[in-house]
Amino acid sequence: MREKDENRRQHILDATAQLINGEGLGGITMTKVAKRAGISQSNIYIYFENKDDLVKQTFLGCKQRMSDYLFAHFTPQATALADLALFARALYQFAVENPTDADLIQQFIASPVLMTLDLTREEATMRFDDIAAALQTGITNGEIRPLDPNVLLVMGTSTLLNYERMVRFHQVDPVTTPLSGVIDMILAGCAPTPKRA
Repeated sequence: MREKDENRRQHILDATAQLINGEGLGGITMTKVAKRAGISQSNIYIYFENKDDLVKQTFLGCKQRMSDYLFAHFTPQATALADLALFARALYQFAVENPTDADLIQQFIASPVLMTLDLTREEATMRFDDIAAALQTGITNGEIRPLDPNVLLVMGTSTLLNYERMVRFHQVDPVTTPLSGVIDMILAGCAPTPKRA
């Protein structure tokens, strides 16, 4: 059996990410990955059991990079809404600095394939524990709308990743539609609704 080379493994994962972003999750085949990576198809099986394992490991690597970035840039703020605003800015900056990963996360969020990859609950979770805890505290204190924190996080994450993509592809002018306005919109959506008299 051939010895595993971590650089080659990462090269295969990178080729897979590029294919997913270019063709969607449904367009992935081992043949296409091998061709994109410039290796024989049999070499992929040195590193991955099958296509599902390859797709799963591509997702987990991307998710880990995003989690590491967000944890490195998040410190608890005075209020839950301030926590959410900081998280939003960090997530947007991650997407700017790592567009391939941001696009890949969007592909997985939007696809039912994620549910077929035999992920543990921990693997499937985006690991936003700090911000989820801050949101839960905000809900308890009445500062945040009483919804499941995961719903609020998915809403905000999808909005920010889509906004970054629109800016990157010049579909939105960030001068006339600034990030601050998008964050304000997310915060307004998370704020509790006024009680009716």
